[in-house]
Amino acid sequence: MEPALHGWDVPADDVVVQVLVPPTLRKRSREHLEVHHDRLLAGDVVDLRGIPTTSVVRTLADLVPRLPRGDALALLDAALASGRATVGDLGAARALASGRRGCRLVDDLWGLADARAESALESRARLDCVDGGVPPDDLQVLVREGAGRPVARADIIFRRRRRPQRGLLVLEADGRAFHDTPEALFRDRERANALVALGHDVVRCTWADTCTPGRVAALVSAAL
Repeated sequence: MEPALHGWDVPADDVVVQVLVPPTLRKRSREHLEVHHDRLLAGDVVDLRGIPTTSVVRTLADLVPRLPRGDALALLDAALASGRATVGDLGAARALASGRRGCRLVDDLWGLADARAESALESRARLDCVDGGVPPDDLQVLVREGAGRPVARADIIFRRRRRPQRGLLVLEADGRAFHDTPEALFRDRERANALVALGHDVVRCTWADTCTPGRVAALVSAAL
């Protein structure tokens, strides 16, 4: 039931391998290894590069109810983005997880999953906005100038329905892996300047912002 084996790259503060074994097999958790005991049905196990692994549906059904909401949505987004999971798989996993401990806390996430999310940070920021009452209008939007030339691709956008003359509000998720180099900082500045020149506003968030519930939503709400 390890998501990395399916190609779903979801960052974590501490790398812990998740293992599912039958109840009759006496195995205990230890450092960096978390053991779960449950029945394995026919079709629950697949072979991935020679490693017995729980199927896409079983992996999602097992992990999503156990994870914090932000991490759970990041996992679902990554599963869809990888191409290894379909919307139908998510529906099947949701049905399989029904009635399990924690399933009610994440029940809305199955429908929020979006393959366009490009990072766990974007997923967490988007969910904070949803939970905070300011759901985004779109993701990964190509913004163009008047002549139609693309000037920037916005991670997450909000349309100002009450004040459309002010343009879009763009939420940019600044992950360290892609935004901390001098080249990335220069590119981000150029993109932000291009958006502002077209009358749009840009709000930026980091991983630390998503660790405080409601913080990203408050940033967006204040800017709207």
